Amino acid sequence: MTAQDSSVHFGKHFVEIDYLRCFAILAVIVIHTAAALTRVENPADFYVVGLWQDISSFAVPLFICISGFVLYLSYLPSAKTTFYKKRFQRIIPPYLIFTVVYLVANIFKHYVIYGLYQIPSTGVIVNAFLFATSNEHMWFFLIIIELYLIYPIISAVYQKLVKHKMDWIFLILALLVQMAWNMMSGGLFVFVNGSAVYLSNKVFLCMIFYFILGMYLSEHYSVVCRILFRVKSVILLGFISVVTAIFAFMIPQVLPGGISVLVYCVSVILLLFSVSKHLVKISDRNIFVTIGLYSFGIYLIHPLIQGLFGYVIYPIVTVTPEIWVYYPLVFLTTTVLSTLGVYLIKKLPYNKYIIG
Repeated sequence: MTAQDSSVHFGKHFVEIDYLRCFAILAVIVIHTAAALTRVENPADFYVVGLWQDISSFAVPLFICISGFVLYLSYLPSAKTTFYKKRFQRIIPPYLIFTVVYLVANIFKHYVIYGLYQIPSTGVIVNAFLFATSNEHMWFFLIIIELYLIYPIISAVYQKLVKHKMDWIFLILALLVQMAWNMMSGGLFVFVNGSAVYLSNKVFLCMIFYFILGMYLSEHYSVVCRILFRVKSVILLGFISVVTAIFAFMIPQVLPGGISVLVYCVSVILLLFSVSKHLVKISDRNIFVTIGLYSFGIYLIHPLIQGLFGYVIYPIVTVTPEIWVYYPLVFLTTTVLSTLGVYLIKKLPYNKYIIG
């Protein structure tokens, strides 16, 4: 019996997924907070901040994996109309709204940095909507939209392989495709309105393995959980520490197709699945679960808060990226106010069209 056929699993809400979303969005905020190192004269002085940024690189792969996991439990391959209607109602309106929001926000950001108002050109606006270039984090939504478009096909093929107990072939194929894309896509670009748009992180192939991994974990969740519980967390954590050391210090660019990064991300994903299962036994209602439930909205709005405090408010009181306290302060401020912001937006009518 497959996950899709099981009345026990199909459509079920797993609280551990909320914990995983929490881990992922906190890692995203870490990455974007640490990005302020580009404004520091001697980034090497903030080595630990840079290290945390590298360690948090599992964030988007985890989000993509969660998407594959949840979709596989939520939609039958035959329910194409229902799938497209629900999924695109959830993601297209927020994508369009926040593309506009960040195009406007960039005008003010440019003024704060350079002291000049710069209205975006027609080309910049077109690229923002077509290629998710209105802000650095919006590319994630482009990948998700693409995966939604092809998901019914992926699901149908995957289900046929499941019936023959050969779905592992799909997982390996996705791994090879992702590695090949990551090796060859660095120089791929298209010209749109006179601007070069690089495609390496604009095409779903850059994350396809993590998406199929989520489907695979969903299909074999009971077995995976049994295996993870048999492996002591300390052993898994030790393995991740070794992989992290290799990823961060030794061979991040040596192996082809980003293998070291991929091995690291998969290891962290499995560890966090194990950790989340244990956390659910302790509590299924707390602030971390709430952050996980709000993670989609937090992802959308957190750069606004981060930019406001990181570029405007904290520098006014001389808290800048050149001092250590800036990083934990911006991280905490962004996390708390983004969570509060999503809570308030959810009180508005038609909030699902704003934050999904």
